[in-house]
Amino acid sequence: MIDPDDSDASDLAGAEILLPRLYKRDIDILLREEFLFGRPVQWLFLNALKLPRSAQFLPGWLSVADEMEGTDVLVHS
Repeated sequence: MIDPDDSDASDLAGAEILLPRLYKRDIDILLREEFLFGRPVQWLFLNALKLPRSAQFLPGWLSVADEMEGTDVLVHS
């Protein structure tokens, strides 16, 4: 186990840090939450799409599909 108070960084060089496994669905859920509540993430996408920062993200849906195509995250702005 890694002690965060240990000041000797050389001991950490070979240490393995176990990260939780994230599934694609987990990432979709996190991204949806950021679209709804994370203003910095909203601004990143609004800027990339050349939309005004005043645009509001409305509730989104996960795993939406119709007869022609599907998407993992759908957000109306």
